[in-house]
Amino acid sequence: MRRLLPILVIILAASCSTFTLSEGPEWIRMRPVRSGVVVFVGSGTGGNEAEARSAAYLDLLKQMSMDLGYEVTGLYYRELLSTDGIEELGTRITDRYSAPGNGRIHYFALAETPEERYYSSRSQEYAEALERTGTIAGYLDSALEAYRNNRDTESLAYILEALDESLSGPVTDPGHTPGNLLGRAMEILGNIELSLRDPGPGTEVTVRMERAKGFFHPPVVSGMIRASYTMVDGEGNETGASVSAMTGDNGRVRFVKVNPYTVRRGSIGFSVDVPEDLLASIAAKAGEGFIEDFMSLLDEKTVRFDYADSGRLDSSSTIISVTSYDQDGMMMPGSEAAAAFSAFLSSVYAQPFTIVQGIGDDEGEVLSYLRREYPGMEDYVILRIGIVDSAEGGGVSYARSESRLSAYSGQSALPYIQQDSYAAGRGESEEEAGYDSLRRGAEIAAGMFLSHL
Repeated sequence: MRRLLPILVIILAASCSTFTLSEGPEWIRMRPVRSGVVVFVGSGTGGNEAEARSAAYLDLLKQMSMDLGYEVTGLYYRELLSTDGIEELGTRITDRYSAPGNGRIHYFALAETPEERYYSSRSQEYAEALERTGTIAGYLDSALEAYRNNRDTESLAYILEALDESLSGPVTDPGHTPGNLLGRAMEILGNIELSLRDPGPGTEVTVRMERAKGFFHPPVVSGMIRASYTMVDGEGNETGASVSAMTGDNGRVRFVKVNPYTVRRGSIGFSVDVPEDLLASIAAKAGEGFIEDFMSLLDEKTVRFDYADSGRLDSSSTIISVTSYDQDGMMMPGSEAAAAFSAFLSSVYAQPFTIVQGIGDDEGEVLSYLRREYPGMEDYVILRIGIVDSAEGGGVSYARSESRLSAYSGQSALPYIQQDSYAAGRGESEEEAGYDSLRRGAEIAAGMFLSHL
């Protein structure tokens, strides 16, 4: 009995030992990376080594199933357990380790699969998810780099690209969900501030963009700003328009009107310029309401500039004449063209110019008439518009008119503006078509004249 006591103590000590990962080979603690092969390490425990080995092999196959995108456990478990390999994939168990602890056996198995054969076995859906995740990661890396260089709107655009990609299908990184990416986009947008400085004549104003975060607010470099304003179309109807501008290294850009059809009194909204097609794509993929908060924040960041643009010509020292001619070249007493010309200028809130009917068979006679009747004016503007052709077809009458608009300074013999245009009109009668062509021609001439106002 005394001789058996030491043996019993040894058995009890072994059965009470605790297994720790600090024991054994390095690969059980950190999965190795090896060129040309895909490595997985499975682990399991059991009441004996056979049970522990089975559990470790099962763990291996579960990992592979998640990575491949389809279930392989039922396909290969029996083969792997009996042969230590999977012939179809070229998988082999190349290393093993087991150790007792807490009354059980802990088993580790290292499996290697040729990389080319392994990746060719991935499901199409999972392969696409992996590619999508990689694309998103690339966008986010670019966003971070742009942010570090104070290019906040560029960073925002990259994050929105990542968001759009994440809405295209599954991803494998839980941090790349649409909700997370939308939150990151709103954080970037929330820190961008726009302010207006140094208002000048008409629509001129300086817009500053900065990152309102931290003690110092750095300027946003190459920041994209959208200026939204009201203009008129070719018939004098108001419509919305916009133009993009980019800040310099100082985070500022000077806005100057470049569209002559901009209304002369109104308001310009300056906002962070986000690609509209990208927002539309995100909204379409995500469904109703997903980007409402983002769009609301975008609106909150908009600053407005109210302006009044008097233009280049002073209405008090400018006289405009409109003379209409019929198809025979005879002056027409009607005021159809003059009314259309005046209405178009009024539609852009231009100054109230004096518009009269000119008298004369040619431009020289009309100019002489104006200088005689309205002496001392700084500018004389002459619009001569006439019907040059007409036709009928299908019960509808058509007419074509041609016009010339000229502008003279004071007593100058040469015009500093001379522009020609034409228009077509239609109506139930030849007379109605003629008047329609005169109206349209006057509107076109007035629209062209805006670039000089």
